[in-house]
Formats: sequence, C-alpha cells, structure tokens
Amino acid sequence: MSKSIKISILLISSLILSAAVAKFRQIPAPIINTANENLIAPNSELIIQGSGFIEDFSAANKTIIKKKNSKKKIELKTIASSKDTITVLIPDSTELGDYDLFIYLKTRFFKSKIQRLKDFVKIRPKAPEKPKLKFQIIKHQNELIELIDQNQGQELILNLEQELKLGKNIVRCFYYEEGFKSLMSEAVEIYYLNQNEVKPKLAIHSERPLESYAETMDLNQFDVTPITQKAESGLKITYHLQTPSDNFYLATEIVLSPLYIQVAHVKTPEYIVIKNRDSSLYDLSNCRIEDAIAKRYSFQPLDQLGAQSERKIEGNLSLNDTGDSIKIICNEEIIEEIEYTKTTADGFAIY
Repeated sequence: MSKSIKISILLISSLILSAAVAKFRQIPAPIINTANENLIAPNSELIIQGSGFIEDFSAANKTIIKKKNSKKKIELKTIASSKDTITVLIPDSTELGDYDLFIYLKTRFFKSKIQRLKDFVKIRPKAPEKPKLKFQIIKHQNELIELIDQNQGQELILNLEQELKLGKNIVRCFYYEEGFKSLMSEAVEIYYLNQNEVKPKLAIHSERPLESYAETMDLNQFDVTPITQKAESGLKITYHLQTPSDNFYLATEIVLSPLYIQVAHVKTPEYIVIKNRDSSLYDLSNCRIEDAIAKRYSFQPLDQLGAQSERKIEGNLSLNDTGDSIKIICNEEIIEEIEYTKTTADGFAIY
C-alpha cells in the first residue's frame, strides 16, 4: 500500500470518527424568555424571545410544538431569526388548544439540548374584526349588550378595558369557539353620558357642537357621527344623541353666530373673508376686526352685509404668520373668534 493511500485512509477515518463523536455531542440549549404569555391564532407569526439563537441561519433554529396529551408534533417554519428572537409561522391547520414548545439548535455536526417550556403557546380563535357599533352613546350600563352590530358570523361579547366611567370608554370584543375565548378585537370608543351632568342648551359659535358639548362635561372631545341626528332651523341646530333605548336623548341646542370668518390669508397680501349665514341683512355699523393685540379694521356707519353673502376685507391687517387670533366684535360683543398657530403653504390660516 502506497504512502499516499495510507494518508488518505487515515484522513477519511479521522473525518468519520469526528462526525461520529460530533453526532453525540450537544451544544448548550438556547434560553427562552417566559415573561409574556403567548396567545396566538392559527396562520399567524409567533415571535419567540430569548438568547442563544443562531443569527442569519434560520434552518438551524428548529421549533416544534406538541399539543398536550398528544404524541403528534408540529414543526414550525422559521421565517426569520437573530441572536435573541426567532419568528415562526403557526400553520393555518393547527387545532385550538394549549401546546408545549420545544426549541433547539441544529448545525451540520452539533445539536443542542432541547429547551422545553410547558403551556408556553396557546392557540386561540383569531380576533374578530373591529366591532361596528349601532350606538356610540349609552346612558345605562345595561345598554352595553345592545351596542354591537352582530354581523361577523359569531356572537360577539363586549369587553370594557376598565370599569365603566362617565365620558369616553375603550371597548373591544371577543367570541367563543370550541370552548376557547378568542383574541381581542381592535378597540372602539363609546361614551357614557349622564343627563344630570350636562347642560341641555349651549350658546356657542362653533360648528363642531359635540366637541363643545363634551367640554361642558370636562370630557374628551368627540365628533359628530352618523349615530347623531340633527334638526336645523335658521341659526339654531338641535342635536339628538341616540342611545339603545332613546333616540332623542340629551337634545342639545346650538346657536350659531350669523357672522363668521370663512377664510383668513395671513401672508402678504393679507385679507379675510367674512360671511353672513343668516337669511336677513346683518348690520356692520358698530363692528370691527381685532387681532390679539389691537384693532385692525373698522366698518363704516350704516354698512350692511346681505343675507347669505360674503365680503373680502383687505389691507394692512398686521396678522402674524406664525400664529394669532382674529375677532369680529359688534356692539362690544365678540361675535366670532378664531385662533391659529399654523398656515398652509399658500398663506391661509389653519384653524
């Protein structure tokens, strides 16, 4: 036997011996962070946090789940991995229930000890869609069950984030499937309003009445929604807040100012446009325009603005580009006031 053949045989034998030894050698197991409970739906990505994972080598991080009291194991597809996270996909066909999680590293020659944690993965029904509300306002706690539009094929259950309180409340919904509670939906807002806590009539100069309405209760602002009905008569608008048991709850009358500022151009050339929203002439004889500092414009005696008419006021109004207030004062009463801190690129005040 030649020397070269002996050397080749020796090298092959060494490799075979090394591989055999390596097959039974185990590297340290990765560590799983158990701080968070893993609730997840089928066909979703699960992010496992820990340490000791293999970065940029997804196939080396092997993850398996096994349902309790079952011998069937499901190997999860690794989507991404880093030193401290592994992202895997829960198959769409995975049954609901509680699963043990097994994770270990597997390289060409070495295999880690298995890291196992009981009750670590809980497969639950997917979250329902964001609930559609039939009503956004309630006046009794027992009206909660009537808020949801049941249109998703399941019987939805409303879940309050905390005890019901006056004003804005955050709610989510869930359902049960095969005895398991689903994941929570996206949040929606509802309002609990008590008739004794509000003013039934507001004399304001705003076309955002429900914001002003909420402010009288020292509550968070909320906008006019389709759940609110409106009746108009001249400069008076009556808003009726609907609840499950009352379509005309907390009727609030808003009195609008006949004269208002439609547009304010605060960069050169400066001008504002005022409009009379009333159905009759508006007397401007004793009216003036002021900013936050001083009087900037006075109307002439016997001046009038026609019904449903507008007028452009031009001149050196000395309006501040970065923020100011503009008032219309008639007979020493503030008829209209706007405040702005920003302008558009074209120089119009944003208010």
